[in-house]
This record gives sequence, structure tokens and C-alpha cells, in this order.
Amino acid sequence: MQLNRTKTEPIVAPNPMPAEHPAPRADRTAASPAPAVFPLDKREVFKQMVVGSLESGFLRYSKRKALLDYGARIGLSEFDAMLLIAEAQFYSDRIEPATDDSWLLKDPPCIDYWSPVTKLLVALGVAAILDAALICYFFA
Repeated sequence: MQLNRTKTEPIVAPNPMPAEHPAPRADRTAASPAPAVFPLDKREVFKQMVVGSLESGFLRYSKRKALLDYGARIGLSEFDAMLLIAEAQFYSDRIEPATDDSWLLKDPPCIDYWSPVTKLLVALGVAAILDAALICYFFA
């Protein structure tokens, strides 16, 4: 069997490590910098809460319902919450449980992105624009 090749086309050896088999972990981590450290993701915290709610490996319906409600409050879809519950039940031996059940009674923390000074300046700006618009409307 003869391959149709031109003389200028180089012969390329097959890749010894195909794309579906990435480089060993040691090689990948040595070349790339360490990722920045962030606080726990809400999904990880949710899985910890699931593992903390397990009783002998089972999750009671009332706890499951409370977890689904809490997941909706923190912005997880019902599908994602169910998937995280199943993952937490399967890997319960590898996930550190959350020991406090008071999360069931609390609302998720609200993060305030605007400082009070910024809120005041925005309110003053909007009031000035509305005042100018009303003055132009009535006296022009």
C-alpha cells in the first residue's frame, strides 16, 4: 500500500499521547501557575450541607425539601440542586460535612456591592436630573 504524498510534505509521527489522554498531572501543574484562592463556592457549601444532613447515608424527604428550597434561595436551579444532592450522597465519604443546621432557618447572606457613599451620590444625581427635567417642562 502506497500513500499519495508529495516530496515536500513532511512525514508526521502520530502523537504518542492523544487528546483524550491529557498529560500527567505533574507535567500540567509544573508549567501552569497556581490558581488564585477563592472562598468556597456555593455549590461546595451546598454539598457540605447535604452531607451534614445525611442520616446513615439517607436524606429524609423533609431535609431534601429544605435543601431544595435553600438551593433556590441561593440561586441554584432545581436540576442543579438535585444533581448536587446526588453527587454529595455518592461522594459523602470525601466531602467534609457542614455541622450546623441553622442554615435551614436563615436567608442566604446578601452581598452589598455599593457603598453608602456611592448610593447617596447616585440618588443625588438622579434627583438633580429629575429636577432639571421638571423645571424645563414647566418653565420652558
